[in-house]
Amino acid sequence: MIKKHTNYYVLPSVIKVMEITKVRIIPRAEQARFDNRFVDRDWGEVAPKQRFPEEWFTPDSDAKCRVKIVPFQNCYQPQDDGRYEERIIPVDKDGGLTIELSSEFEQEILIKVFSPISDRLKYEFSVYAVNEDLFSKRAYKGDLHSHTIYSDGEETIDEVAANYRAAAFDFLSLTDHFKRFPSLMMKEITDKCQFGLNVYPGEEVHVPDIRFHYVHVGGNYSVNEYYVDNKEEYEREYKEIYDSINLPEGDMRDFAARLTWIHKNNKKAGGLSIFAHPTWRWMAQNMPDPVTDYVFENGLMDVFELMGGQTAGENSIQLAIWTDWAIKGKRYPIVCSSDQHTAYKDRSCLFNGYYSIVFAKDASFESISKAILNNENVAVENRAVWDREDFRAYGSRRYVQFAQFLWREFYPMYEYLCAPVGQLMKMYFEGDEKALEMARYEQKRADNFAEAFFGRKNN
Repeated sequence: MIKKHTNYYVLPSVIKVMEITKVRIIPRAEQARFDNRFVDRDWGEVAPKQRFPEEWFTPDSDAKCRVKIVPFQNCYQPQDDGRYEERIIPVDKDGGLTIELSSEFEQEILIKVFSPISDRLKYEFSVYAVNEDLFSKRAYKGDLHSHTIYSDGEETIDEVAANYRAAAFDFLSLTDHFKRFPSLMMKEITDKCQFGLNVYPGEEVHVPDIRFHYVHVGGNYSVNEYYVDNKEEYEREYKEIYDSINLPEGDMRDFAARLTWIHKNNKKAGGLSIFAHPTWRWMAQNMPDPVTDYVFENGLMDVFELMGGQTAGENSIQLAIWTDWAIKGKRYPIVCSSDQHTAYKDRSCLFNGYYSIVFAKDASFESISKAILNNENVAVENRAVWDREDFRAYGSRRYVQFAQFLWREFYPMYEYLCAPVGQLMKMYFEGDEKALEMARYEQKRADNFAEAFFGRKNN
C-alpha cells in the first residue's frame, strides 16, 4: 500500500517555475525517518519477533532512497515506466530527504519514494510549480456573508469568530441584516486578540417593500443607516431611477429601481457590492428573472454570489445564470458564501460548506478585494463537509487546478493547526485570560507552516 504523507512535512510545497528549488521532505516523528532499519521489512520477518533487534533502532547512515519525479502535465505512462526521471537520494541526518526540483511551466509534480530496504514504492508526495505572479501570494480562505444573534443568527459574535478560525478561515465579513455595527464589534475583538482571523466591515442591505438583499463589504459607512437618515433623498433618487428604467411599470421596474439605488450607494460607501442569492425561494422566488437579467445587463454588482446557503437546485440555477451572461460577454467576478445562520459543522452544511479561496499577498481587505475583482480566486462548494472528495471549485482553470492541489496537500494540515486556535479563543471569551497567549502561540505555528508551505520563508 502506498502511504500518504500525513507523517511528513513537504516544504516548500509550492515552487517557482523555471527556478531550481530544494524541497525537503521532513519526518514529523522519529518513527517516520527514511533511514529506520525496520521500515518496510517483509511481514514474514517482522511478525515472529516479539522485540525488534536493537540495531534496527539505529538509523542507517548510508541509507538511500530511489525517487521518481513524475510531472502531471505529461502524457500518461505506466507507474513504473522508465521514461520518468529517476534519482538516488541520500537520507538527511534528520531522517528526511532533500530533492532539487524545477519545472518549465505551471503544474503539479509527483514525487514517488521507494523504500530504502525493499525498494518497493512506499510513499507519494506532491509539489506544485507556479509562475512568479502566483508564487508571491498565499491562499486565503474566507466567507463574505454570515450572521449572528444581532440579526437572525444563532450564535454570538465571539463564538462565530472562534468557530471560523477553528475551521481555518483567514477572513470573514459579518453581514447581519440591516446592521453594520456588529461587524465593527467583531473586528475590534479580532484585531485586539490577533488570532489570525481578519474581519471586514459588512452588512446585508435592505430598503422597504422588497425582500431582495445586497451584501455590502468593506465600505466606510453603513448604507442601511444612510437610508434611515436620508429617507427623503432616497425617495427622490428612487423616483428618478424608476422613471429611467426600461422595464414594464409595476413591480419589475420598482424592484430594479430599488436594487439600483442600493448598488450605487454601496459603491458610494466604498465597499464591494455583492449580488446575493437571486434564486433563493421563500414562499416564492426571491427575484423575478427579468430583474435578475436587468442587474446583470446593467452591471449592478461588483461580485456575484455564485452559490450560497440555498438548495442545490437554486444554486445550480445561479450557476446557469452566471454562465449565460458570461457567454454574452458579461463575466462578473464570483464568490461562494455560506449565508450561515449557525456556525457549527454538525448543525449546518452551510458553515464551511460555501466559501472562497483567494490568492493574495496578504489577508487585508484591500488585497482580498483586489484579487477577487481580478478573478484571482475560486468559489468553493463543499456541502458534504466531512467528505474530502466532495470539493468543487469554480473559477479559472489555473486557480481551480491549484485549489484542488491545496485541498489535498495544504488544508488538512492547516486545519489541524488552526483548530486549537479557535478552541482556545472560545476559552478566552469565556473568561480564561491565559488562553489568549496560548491561542497566539498556536496561531504562530499555523502561520509559520503556511508561509513555509508557500515558499515564503525558509523551512
